[in-house]
Amino acid sequence: MAIWLLKTSIFYLVIKVFSILSLDRPFDLKVTRLVSKIGYFAFSMGIVALIAEGYSKDILKRGAVFQFNWGASEYVFMAGLIYIVAVLFKRGIDIQTENELTI
Repeated sequence: MAIWLLKTSIFYLVIKVFSILSLDRPFDLKVTRLVSKIGYFAFSMGIVALIAEGYSKDILKRGAVFQFNWGASEYVFMAGLIYIVAVLFKRGIDIQTENELTI
């Protein structure tokens, strides 16, 4: 249930990013914060999925049958990629403000 809640939170944040994103000034502090928050949520999903996989392995040893692979590695990989995008956005903000100060 926690993974689904985090997924919906990420999709909501993605919608907010695209509603705020402007082509005139693509590197905005609000967008950077939202992208960072998406990365944190994706990493949290990876941690929750790792816990769920461990719990699934324990229950499978006892004889129950249900979904075993929760995709933890994919979520952690996605969090890493989003972190790189957030760092690029932060650097873009620095360059954009430097260009605005240049005469």
